[in-house]
Amino acid sequence: MAKMQAPESLLGESVYLAHEAANNGKYLMRVIDAHEDGRPTKDGIEPINGFSAECEVVGGVNDGKKFNLTLYNGKLTAKDGGKMAIQKQFAFLVATDVCTPSQLGTEFEYDPVSSVNSFFVVELELGKETDDGKRYLDLKYSNIYHVDDPRAKLKYDPAQQAKLATIAAANRHTAEYFASLAAPRKQVEKSKADKPLDLDDL
Repeated sequence: MAKMQAPESLLGESVYLAHEAANNGKYLMRVIDAHEDGRPTKDGIEPINGFSAECEVVGGVNDGKKFNLTLYNGKLTAKDGGKMAIQKQFAFLVATDVCTPSQLGTEFEYDPVSSVNSFFVVELELGKETDDGKRYLDLKYSNIYHVDDPRAKLKYDPAQQAKLATIAAANRHTAEYFASLAAPRKQVEKSKADKPLDLDDL
């Protein structure tokens, strides 16, 4: 006579972070893949106006769970003229060291694929109900932070600290590095105006 402990369910466990209110909050994540002008779907990479990052949770009860972050380009037809969408993209690029805070207000080229293997902090919340009656976890505002950004306000456990210790020294920063990201726009513009004239600018 054999003996066994029956499983809780016959359903397979999803490798993705569950879309439920219990999972609202901040996470330390790592970018495992990124796609310019596309996002992953069950049928392959779907073309979009923007870019996406395939991520995995690092630490906590959801350690190893996957989450796809899609960041669309700003649309002039949006109520805010596309401002929030651009802020989300820029926040991600700074958080993953693809660009720097000093590039605020400038025009630059970037490759989102450069974010692969970067760690960052993101705050998620259930979005509004969609046409199919479901709600999905999505980025809360533009709350994406570099792991050293004081605004992240996430206390890393020993396992997470060990992972962060693998980040190259060039990609670790002091609190001052992020100061302009939290400064009011007028203050940022003033600091740029007060910058000594560079001969290269003539």
